[in-house]
Amino acid sequence: MRRGIVLGILLALGGLVAVKAQPPAADAPKVVDVEKVNDRLYVLRGANGGGNVAVFLTASGVVVVDAKNPGWGTPILNKIKELTPKPVTTLINTHTHGDHVSGNVEFPATIDFVAQENTKVNMEKMPIFKEHNGVGLPKRTFKDKMTIGNGADQIDLYYFGRGHTNGDAWIVFPALRIVHSGDIFAGKSVPLIDEANGGSMMEMSATLMKAYNGIKNVDAIINGHTPAQTTWADLKEYADFNKDLVTWMEAALYCNWLSEQEGLPPAYEKKGETLVAVNPMTKGYRLPTDAEWEWVARYEGGGKLRRYPWGDSLPVTPRSGNYADETARLIVLDVIPDYDDGFAATAPVGKFPANNLGLQDLGGNVAEWVTDYYIVTADIGQTLVDPLGPTDGKQHVIRGASWKHSGVTDLRLSARDFGEGARNDVGFRIARYAD
Repeated sequence: MRRGIVLGILLALGGLVAVKAQPPAADAPKVVDVEKVNDRLYVLRGANGGGNVAVFLTASGVVVVDAKNPGWGTPILNKIKELTPKPVTTLINTHTHGDHVSGNVEFPATIDFVAQENTKVNMEKMPIFKEHNGVGLPKRTFKDKMTIGNGADQIDLYYFGRGHTNGDAWIVFPALRIVHSGDIFAGKSVPLIDEANGGSMMEMSATLMKAYNGIKNVDAIINGHTPAQTTWADLKEYADFNKDLVTWMEAALYCNWLSEQEGLPPAYEKKGETLVAVNPMTKGYRLPTDAEWEWVARYEGGGKLRRYPWGDSLPVTPRSGNYADETARLIVLDVIPDYDDGFAATAPVGKFPANNLGLQDLGGNVAEWVTDYYIVTADIGQTLVDPLGPTDGKQHVIRGASWKHSGVTDLRLSARDFGEGARNDVGFRIARYAD
């Protein structure tokens, strides 16, 4: 007997960029722009140069934080000579990534190179350091905290956990009340997560909050990639923003937590560093399967399948759902002409009519994670009953249009997308077997 399924909805905002540094063309001009923060601290930027560089003048020499893309080490050193006759004594790297560490190889091999211990391990894997026989790799590392210098020259290095990578260092200049955050807070944008180098979307928000609460007496932040500094209050806002990001993993973990609260067996179990659906499926809370989502979204009765959330033809019926409408023109590239649902981005749950099964927001508002791994499906000439999708993969299926969508293909209930990290237009719907 086919078991009944109960579905509800929980919406969440999110946004994620998977990151892999891409160096610019080698022959691109390397112009270093200088911002004087005060008499002892400068920020070096440059088009196509990579991450922001901090230059701190101490009594004994110059401490540099990060070194940009390949070929930028020498321009950085030349610019420093214009700022001060003092020699460079130390280069600190905020994290591994070519646009922050590649310039290391052009710095004198005699200076002190410093990084968090995980960053050193990651840097040792990079071809540029193998090609230069290890020149520029960290000579000194730290685990959680290190202090360099004292008094007005003191620099505190902190590591609070995984986020952008597994070695993101916060470089604090206490006397100046300024910190260099690298790319764990690259700017006020969607987070940058490098899972290949230990980054974690799941731990990002907690790590940011640990930094916010653990570092004292800071007013300004030199971010990894902003044209100007941000404030300490901006870090709190960014940490709070990251709380609302929902990856597939977080959605699955929430379902397991909800099952635990009600004494139900978990629907997902750990497999390596990820979660997979228990097979056969339990009665615990979970995400719908791809097939379940499609059935409840397209069900018309009488053997018919609905094409769009509002029916089978265009144009979009007024107030039929929260899509990319006229009110969203300032935040999306394309909108549905002459359509106004009253919400530029997400709307509260249940603001639009339910479908024939009493379910709301299956089209519009946010797209939704489902349990299945993503594959390109083909007609195999047979009928499958309650298919669960492939047993492994790298990306999960995303179903339904969102407030960002206006195209005919995206609005169809048969449309499928895929991903793994959070997006600011993806949430999730919870389900479980009713018996």
